[in-house]
Amino acid sequence: MDLLGTSQIAQLLGVSYLRVWLYRKRPAFPSPARREGRREYFEPDAIWRWAAGEGRRLAARAPTLYRPVDAGYPAGYKQAEVIDGYVLLWWDTALGSVCVAYPVGDSVDPDLQHLAQAVPRADIAVLVLDTWDAAGPELAAVDRIAPDRRYGLDWPELARAIGGPAPWWPPALRSPADMLRWRPGIEPTLIKPIPGTDVMPLLALAHDEPADSSIALAMHHMVGRIQAQADESARSALTMLEEHTWPEHRAAITLAAKPQIPTHPDHDVPETILRDGWNRILARTDTLAEDGVRIADEWDGGEYFPFSAFTEVTPRAGTAAGEWAATLTPSSRTAAHAAVGRSSIQHTHQDPATGLPAITDEKGVLYAAVPQRLPATAPLAQVILQDATVWIRTADGRLYLAPRYPGNGINWGYRGSGPHALAGLLNLLLDDINAAAPSTLDTHILPGLLGLAMTKWPSGTVLSRDDLIAARDHIND
Repeated sequence: MDLLGTSQIAQLLGVSYLRVWLYRKRPAFPSPARREGRREYFEPDAIWRWAAGEGRRLAARAPTLYRPVDAGYPAGYKQAEVIDGYVLLWWDTALGSVCVAYPVGDSVDPDLQHLAQAVPRADIAVLVLDTWDAAGPELAAVDRIAPDRRYGLDWPELARAIGGPAPWWPPALRSPADMLRWRPGIEPTLIKPIPGTDVMPLLALAHDEPADSSIALAMHHMVGRIQAQADESARSALTMLEEHTWPEHRAAITLAAKPQIPTHPDHDVPETILRDGWNRILARTDTLAEDGVRIADEWDGGEYFPFSAFTEVTPRAGTAAGEWAATLTPSSRTAAHAAVGRSSIQHTHQDPATGLPAITDEKGVLYAAVPQRLPATAPLAQVILQDATVWIRTADGRLYLAPRYPGNGINWGYRGSGPHALAGLLNLLLDDINAAAPSTLDTHILPGLLGLAMTKWPSGTVLSRDDLIAARDHIND
């Protein structure tokens, strides 16, 4: 919300400009948030909080939860319910009915105005946000009598209204069934952290296989990694609450749940087994396998796939892309093709040199899987830089898309991570054509190769093996 000058404060409070100047002389009036010359500007919430304690007339204009609470009307917890992606907790208070909403799952985009419309019987709707500051998890509120006026809220203000510390669940511990059982004064519930990713397709894939098969081991390995992230999320949230929240605000929060986290680490699975398991899944044609592939692609970019990403290829006569596209063969659709992430796949192909998938979408655009390593049997002979794509030709004449690690990009012609990654890759491929694309940038890359990669080569440039070796050995300028 924008800061307020004196005239805006007068409008906010329904008083004259002169009256605001008189208010500003009072000791309790808020300090300005910003000064520009002789002009001073104030936070709206600070003005509202001040007004709430300055008598009935001004308090009546302030947001409800900023106002004094009648001690003769004790608040009472009423009920909990689930609606529209929220768990709602209700209190009857001296200020009216208070509904506190906790977003659950990842299907809802928390929106205070939408929430207020969903709970029209609430006098005050409070939304628990997943953002933090030193006052704890942030809160936002809106009153039924002023639905367009959103205001910030502190936990002590909420606790004062509902008659005691307000419950809070870390996002990873928001199990609706457990939250519905909450009552004031009960001990925190022990809950296994809930992953933000649906792991059921992975568990189903594992269930259909022998326990010691590469598929089962690969699926359980991914489930373990996803669960570990949820565990860490819950731990981090508790650390933020206990170690980085102002004591007065921490005292106004009651922890409603604690994470149940295993003390024994998952067993490591050899990379060769993980890659074999995912290769077998990628080769399948059923929709369950496609679901598993999509989860892995969204989670880590398919770290254990044989490819790192799909890239758009524009085949034209006389170009490397045109030469490569002409070698593609028709292919039945497999789970590997689903990783391209396109809503409409018109044709499916396979690169015979790598066995990797390619697709043509409904607009005729060609997308190809980028390998993580090359299955070549001959050494690197040329690097072709064309249309923002790097191609590798080996001594036996075969043409490949340059390998990439998931999440990393390679490029040329500027100072940045793309050329840096390209230089590191070429350094490896000169010595071992089967080397895996590096997962991190080599901070000690040879300056000659880095300079070559940062050069603004025109599209269609062909760099020979001798060119690359000369650059690496600092022979060329």
